[in-house]
Amino acid sequence: MTKVIRIISTVALSVAVVFAMSAAVFASSEAVAGTATTYAARPSVGAGGAIAYCGETGQILYGKNINKRLDPYSTTKIMTAYVVMKYIDEGKLTLDTEVTATKADVNLVETRIYLQVGEKMKVRYLLKGALIESGNDAAAALGEAVAGDRASFAKIMNKEAARLGCTNTHFVNANGIKAADHYTTVHDMALIARAAFKYRYIQKICQTRTCSIPATNIYCGRYLRLTNPFFYKHGKVKKPYKVYNIVAGKTGTWDDWDSSLVEMSSYNGKTIYTVVLRDPVAKRYSDSVKLIKYARAQLDTLNTIGAATMGTSLAEPTVSQSYGFFERLGRILTPKKLEISLFGETRYTAARGLTTQNLADKAVELRWQKVQGADGYRVYRTTGSSWELVTRIKSGSASAYRDSDVKAGKSYRYTVIGYDYRDGMLKKYEN
Repeated sequence: MTKVIRIISTVALSVAVVFAMSAAVFASSEAVAGTATTYAARPSVGAGGAIAYCGETGQILYGKNINKRLDPYSTTKIMTAYVVMKYIDEGKLTLDTEVTATKADVNLVETRIYLQVGEKMKVRYLLKGALIESGNDAAAALGEAVAGDRASFAKIMNKEAARLGCTNTHFVNANGIKAADHYTTVHDMALIARAAFKYRYIQKICQTRTCSIPATNIYCGRYLRLTNPFFYKHGKVKKPYKVYNIVAGKTGTWDDWDSSLVEMSSYNGKTIYTVVLRDPVAKRYSDSVKLIKYARAQLDTLNTIGAATMGTSLAEPTVSQSYGFFERLGRILTPKKLEISLFGETRYTAARGLTTQNLADKAVELRWQKVQGADGYRVYRTTGSSWELVTRIKSGSASAYRDSDVKAGKSYRYTVIGYDYRDGMLKKYEN
């Protein structure tokens, strides 16, 4: 009987105080995780697709058509080299493994190191031939060394691409020769470059301007020359690779009007990855320079803590709730289950995979992965330290939002938080 009286008293007290309590205000805390940064003012880049991001924080510092499917051409060889290095790590190959060139390897067009049928060459030299001279035959031979034939190697490439988080990539060959159903995006190529360029051996090859391959069982020695434009004088810049701290890179070329370039550079302890696809040969260097300079400027001025990452998970944000005195008292005196029945309950989860893209009309497009069980989303934005609620989206199936209220010359950081709630008798909304 005493227990029943206590429960009735508690309910009565809670009902009484709720009419006097102040409304709850839900605000984002100052340290919100799961953010993506975008900029209204950005350089003009002529490439069909372009991206710049920070490898340590995952911030997409610049984005243009980041999910548009385009031909990678010889930047495909970055993935080929990555798969080969993984097989070496697993003990399935070594750098000194000898590969015998087949007819399928040598009967290729465009750039070659002129392998001959039956010629034996070590993996280390084939990697150099593929990444320095961009030899299509060298890349094809590496693919056969791993998988036995082109189709089987392509399956391995696609499996690895998916594992890295690529969602718009499909390879059909090891070298990037133009083919139907062979495509990627600047977003996906950035993920591939991030994985491949972690290998010191690949970095070393990509920094080698010239080298020689010794004579083989059939052919005389070969001389290789790097295709990366950052290792040659441009205008008044004698050594661009030093000015921009280039760590690794790879070109891809179809013709003078359609080419690609991937670069990894370092800056003040951070790693910047830039990718341009479908760019004229004459512009891919200057466009990449614009992206590197732009990324550097943003890293100089922005606090990058809690930035969204490409292809990885994000920590949940901390969302604080503020209550008036009487509401706090009511919640303290009310058992948890009864509190939920009276006041309701709201749970918050940071949306993962948050990316931003500047649009031509100076609007910003946000995309994220749907939060399972969410009733809707809150979109927050900041230009400094305090967060502003931009909008509430009352749909748990939403995964994109267009922010048109941005100004040129300002930097914006965003976070998206999914919410799901239970209605209470005295509280029927998420605010």
